[in-house]
Amino acid sequence: MDNKDNNSKKLLLIDGNGLAYRAFYALPARKSALGFPFNAILGFVNLVINTIISERPTHVAVAFDHGALVDTLMKFQTYNVQREEKLDDLELQLPIIEDFVHICGIKAYRMPGFEADDCIGTLAAKANCDGFDTLIISGDLGLMQLVSPNIKVMTMRRGIVDTVIFDEDMVVKKYGLRPSQLADLRA
Repeated sequence: MDNKDNNSKKLLLIDGNGLAYRAFYALPARKSALGFPFNAILGFVNLVINTIISERPTHVAVAFDHGALVDTLMKFQTYNVQREEKLDDLELQLPIIEDFVHICGIKAYRMPGFEADDCIGTLAAKANCDGFDTLIISGDLGLMQLVSPNIKVMTMRRGIVDTVIFDEDMVVKKYGLRPSQLADLRA
């Protein structure tokens, strides 16, 4: 989101469920004195605040998946009995994360029948047409196809503090393809 014009419009788009999921599994399980889990909350809040401070966006939005969290998690892992407790702990934290987003005055999006990445793609395309520079925070590598001169994707290499921002050159270097070619590769 580096831009020489300090008056430019900068949008930070966050994959809410993806970032919560990443924080939940990246940080050690932590519970309050009352037994309430908070590792996903802590990781989500820290990454969002630190990114806002470092990138200084003029606009911020978070996209959340619509529907059951279990459907989203099934894509990433095989559900089994041993993970049921972890899933419950993550589900408990999502409403708090959404409350944080609303309390901060951050616009939240949830589109019935769509996942957060679909919503992010739509918002990024609209922002691009409206002249925004956009930074997307997500672990969904499918969003790399959106990278363009005005759209970059921040992803986590390890945990939630080791991040990398992909521009067009970084995508080509990592995948050997232009961002627009990645959709064909994934198909």
